[in-house]
Amino acid sequence: MILKEEYKGFKLSLKILDKKIEDWEQDVEIIESFLDISKFIIPFSVAFKRFSPPDIYNGEELIPFGEKDSEYKEIFIHEFLTE
Repeated sequence: MILKEEYKGFKLSLKILDKKIEDWEQDVEIIESFLDISKFIIPFSVAFKRFSPPDIYNGEELIPFGEKDSEYKEIFIHEFLTE
């Protein structure tokens, strides 16, 4: 709950406007149960999580090269034998 002591910083500006604090309090909605978000800790791994696309080949599949087209065989050979 916000107390009148916390309004001291606003008293000067309210006097300039020639408005009473009681009038000002009626215009403001006071929130009694507000969470203090300054204490929250959010890890960067959660806040900025990137999802990598699934790998097409994870090494566990059995690929019978004899049944595949020669073009695919050539692609795999160049993939693994390049410097």
